Amino acid sequence: MSNNISFETGLKAFTINGDANRKIYFDPNDIGIIDRLEAAAMAIKAKADEMGTQESDTDRTTIRELDAYAREQVDAAFPSPVCDTVFGKAYCVSLTPSGSLQIISFLEAVSRQIRREMDVATAAAQKRQAKYLDKYNGGGQRRKKRRS
Repeated sequence: MSNNISFETGLKAFTINGDANRKIYFDPNDIGIIDRLEAAAMAIKAKADEMGTQESDTDRTTIRELDAYAREQVDAAFPSPVCDTVFGKAYCVSLTPSGSLQIISFLEAVSRQIRREMDVATAAAQKRQAKYLDKYNGGGQRRKKRRS
């Protein structure tokens, strides 16, 4: 029998574009993930701008370098690497029909999901806290007024 430590991590599974075979896991209530994702997006955009102004051996070399850099930045923001699951072998720096980098579109979608999850968690926490704090936040005063 091996030693084991089990605890609630908050990790949730998210499918990519509805494909049950493509799942990533992260804690949407990890308050640091937003900062890490924003830092990754800024670093990728800066690197793309920098590489766009440099002369390179070939455009494919530049794209490969940017793709590797972008994957590294995004994978570092999550508890475990996600880019292979999300993008497979395709370049994550390919353009979407709207002209954005695919990886930036992914980061924006993840950020929206995280914000929704955090809003739900905050509302649930406030509801739990309200039942304990109500007597200190006016609930007790209402009872006193009724007696008078």
